[in-house]
Amino acid sequence: MDARALGVFVSGWFLAAAGLGCGGDVIAEQGTGGGGAGSTSTSSTSGTSSTTSTGSGGAEPCPTSPPMGGADCSPAGRTCEYGDDPRVYCRAHFECGGFEQPNVWIEYPAPDCPPPMGDCPPEPNVSGVCESDGLVCAYAGGAQCTCSSCLGGPCGEVPYWTCVPGPAAGCPEKAPNTGQSCGPEGLVCNYGSCSGGTVAERHCEKGVWVDVPVPCPV
Repeated sequence: MDARALGVFVSGWFLAAAGLGCGGDVIAEQGTGGGGAGSTSTSSTSGTSSTTSTGSGGAEPCPTSPPMGGADCSPAGRTCEYGDDPRVYCRAHFECGGFEQPNVWIEYPAPDCPPPMGDCPPEPNVSGVCESDGLVCAYAGGAQCTCSSCLGGPCGEVPYWTCVPGPAAGCPEKAPNTGQSCGPEGLVCNYGSCSGGTVAERHCEKGVWVDVPVPCPV
């Protein structure tokens, strides 16, 4: 199947970028699979939720579409994430904050992540030496293969394939955007790998997705 493109800001998102360490950070997608519920949803902080409690005991999700920078918002400190790139640090983020006006949306645009290049294996079961250092291949079901010389720790000179399975049953195929609606309560979803800069852990808490930072070797 043909490959297509998928695509930092505060601490939690830098943890994902840290997994790249060195080498390229190119991404391609293998197969279809449609992303699953929540794959185009919202918000993220460094492992903490900044949602608004509601009368039903849940939390108010972020807007389903990116808000307009400078528009009014609440509560202060709330953050929202938008996009579907497996490298979550390549997604856009908005924060309800500011200094003189503490309740307006501040936009942190998605960084200029590189376009896809390199060839993805047809199936997510490869190993050994590879050529396109930094290439991340995403497959139907959420499995990923990464060609990286970092391998989740100190970088070397020779890149190798690392493949990881998709998330647990019931999880979106791609890491959902934090701040968007979710269910069931308590669902934990893990994605990607440190070597590919795609590692992400998302928890369903009070009806919204919350980002939980994953420490990567350095």
